[in-house]
Amino acid sequence: MFLTAVVVMGAALAVGQPKVSPPTQKGDKFSIDASKTTQTLKKGDKGQFVLEILASPGFKVSQDAPLKVKLASDGLALTKTSLKAKDAKPRKFTSPTFKVPFTARSPGQTSIAMNAMFFVCDVEICERKTAQLSVPVSVRP
Repeated sequence: MFLTAVVVMGAALAVGQPKVSPPTQKGDKFSIDASKTTQTLKKGDKGQFVLEILASPGFKVSQDAPLKVKLASDGLALTKTSLKAKDAKPRKFTSPTFKVPFTARSPGQTSIAMNAMFFVCDVEICERKTAQLSVPVSVRP
């Protein structure tokens, strides 16, 4: 069974103050959380993209099956744009966490686009899952 879910979280400005919704997504047997990502910083400052793939109770994200995460951003310099299971913390996981440092290149609204493919398993079967998420980032001059 294939699941493709698309969530695009936008940033809204109110009186010069960025307001952002937490970038999260709930899927079948898993949830994605990128709410610990740095979402406001100054040009030239360093931030961190944090992605947690959380397996639902009774399930785990397989560390033996393929796991791929692709990242892209026009306004941020990401230190890594392709992630695999070996990049996750902890090394032995049921729900992996990925951390990728970045530097803000230019002021304005930008985002980090994330595309992931992984397998969620219980004691009987593993299912391939995909997820896309866009994390808004506001860069001040």
